Amino acid sequence: MGCERPALIVVASLSMAGLSAGRPCRAEETLPGATQPLREITGDVHIRDRVEWRDAAYRVVGSVILHKGGTLVIENAQVELAGEYSRHYNWRWEGGKLVTHDATIGGSLRDGRVRQANIELTNGDWEATDTAVRYCYGITFGSGPEVGRLRARRLIAGPYPDTIIMTGRGDVVIEDSEYSVSLTANANAGPVDAVLDLPNDTPLTQVYDASNVPGAEFRLELVNTRVPHWFLFASGITNTGPTVTLTLRRCPWLIASILGWNLKGSYRLPTPWPGEARNQSLTVGNVTFRTLGEPVNVFCWGVYLSGPETDVTISGQTLICELMVFDGKCQVIGDEGTYNAATTATTVDVGQPGSDAPVELLLRNVSIGRFAEGDPVKGQITAQGQARVSIQHARTADLILITRDQGTIALEDLQREGGIEIHPEGGPIALPPQAGG
Repeated sequence: MGCERPALIVVASLSMAGLSAGRPCRAEETLPGATQPLREITGDVHIRDRVEWRDAAYRVVGSVILHKGGTLVIENAQVELAGEYSRHYNWRWEGGKLVTHDATIGGSLRDGRVRQANIELTNGDWEATDTAVRYCYGITFGSGPEVGRLRARRLIAGPYPDTIIMTGRGDVVIEDSEYSVSLTANANAGPVDAVLDLPNDTPLTQVYDASNVPGAEFRLELVNTRVPHWFLFASGITNTGPTVTLTLRRCPWLIASILGWNLKGSYRLPTPWPGEARNQSLTVGNVTFRTLGEPVNVFCWGVYLSGPETDVTISGQTLICELMVFDGKCQVIGDEGTYNAATTATTVDVGQPGSDAPVELLLRNVSIGRFAEGDPVKGQITAQGQARVSIQHARTADLILITRDQGTIALEDLQREGGIEIHPEGGPIALPPQAGG
C-alpha cells in the first residue's frame, strides 16, 4: 500500500496521435500470461479526450494520467505500467474517467520481479466490470475536497493487488466480488469506543461510513462481496488527542496501521497480536486497540509517522509491512543478539521530496525483506529530501535502495541472504565493503 506520490520520470507527453501510434510490437510479442499482440508506449500517457484500447496487451513505460474531460476505455485488454522499480510509474486521476471491461490493469512483472504501481483515484471516476487488478500498491483516494468514485462489478484480485484503501472522500460500490479492503478510522473523532466487526469468511452486504467507522468521510458499499483480508488504519494518532478505543470483534486476519502526528514515545507492536489470548489491549498515543472473546489476529503492522516533533521507538519483536517516516525521528530496534524486529520492506520511505527538514530512521537488530525462496517482490527503501537512513546489524533478503535529493542510506554489519540493488539518484548509499554493490 502507498501514501506518497514519488516524482515521476517524464519521458514524453503523448498526444492523441501519439497514443494511436504507440509502437506495435511483433505479433508474437506478448505480456506474461497474455495471448494478444503487444503494443508498447514510451512516456507518460495524458488522457484529455476519449481514447480506446481494445483487444491487445499494452506496456506503458510511464504513468497514465486521466485529466478532466478525458475518458480511457480499456476492453478485452491488459495494461501494465513498466517501471524500473515499484511506484516508478502510477495510474492517476485528475478529473478524468476510466472504463474497464474484461480487462487487467496494474504494474508489471519482468525478469521474475514485481514492480508495483499506485492506483490514485483522487479525483474522477472508474467504472470496472470483470476487471482484474495486479501488481498494485492499492486503490487510493485523495485527502482533499475532490471525490474519487469507483463502481465495480466482479472486481478480481490478481497477483499482488493490495487493497481498496478507503480514505478521504472515496465513494465506492463493489458488487459480487472478492477483494481485500482497508478502512481508515480518525483518532481525532473521539472520545469514542467503536466496535469493528470484520469477518472474512462470508460475503457481506454492508455499508461502511461515518456511522460505523470513526471520523470517516468516505463511503464504501459492499454488495455480496467477500473481504479475504482486512486492513485498519488508525489515523491522526497523537499523545494529546481524545481517547479512542477500537474494539476488534471478529477479525481473524487483520493488518493494523499506526498513523501518527508528532507522536512521541516507545512502543511495542508484537506479532501476531494478541495470539491465543483473549480480552487484550494495546495502546499507542491516544488510541487503544482492544479485543473481546472472539478470535483476532493482527498479522503485522503498518507505521506512518508525520509531524516535525515525531520521536518514536518501536522495540522488541515485531513485523512491520510498511514504514513511512515523513518527519522527525524513528527507531526500530529488535532485541540484542537477534534480528527479531522484522520488516518486509514492502515500502520503507523516509523524508519528503524536496524538503530541507532533517528526518532520521534507524533500523537495528532487524530482518529486512521477504525471505521466501523465489518471492518476486523485493523490499524497497527510499530516502529523500534530507532523510538519513541507518541500518545496523541486519539480516537482509533481496533489497532495492533508492536515494533522491540529499537523502542518504548507510548499512553496516549485514548478514546478506539476497542481492542489494542500488539507485543513488540523490545522496550516497554506503554498503559495507564485504557486501559489494
